[in-house]
Amino acid sequence: VTHCRTLHGADYYRDWLSDDSRLAWIARNASGAPVGYLTAGPPDLPVDTRSTDLEINRIYVLATLKGQGLGRRLLDSAAEAARELEVTRLVLGVFGRNQAAQAFYARLGFRQIGVRQFQVGASLHDDLVLGLDLI
Repeated sequence: VTHCRTLHGADYYRDWLSDDSRLAWIARNASGAPVGYLTAGPPDLPVDTRSTDLEINRIYVLATLKGQGLGRRLLDSAAEAARELEVTRLVLGVFGRNQAAQAFYARLGFRQIGVRQFQVGASLHDDLVLGLDLI
């Protein structure tokens, strides 16, 4: 609960979106309701990063819409904007046990460049750190 309140609460996103170095995309359905989003910003990962890297911090799609290409369209939009900003690599962390997400990123060309650990409550978990060269 604390993890979600701290890293997914309204105050977190309000502060995050007020930072000009951060980017966000919201996918909406035909009615205009949000059905997915992607956020990105300067990398904050425990691996060597470049000044021309952009970290995908969050990418979420409603479970009922997974497999319909929405996540790929969000990532394609982020990659297009990144190229315009002269970003040469997208980086991200993905939960080490989330094989479906890992397969998704692998299909898009992401490769593992490291590992980071994060804590939720008393539990320590691994993220794989992935990178996608844009040039």
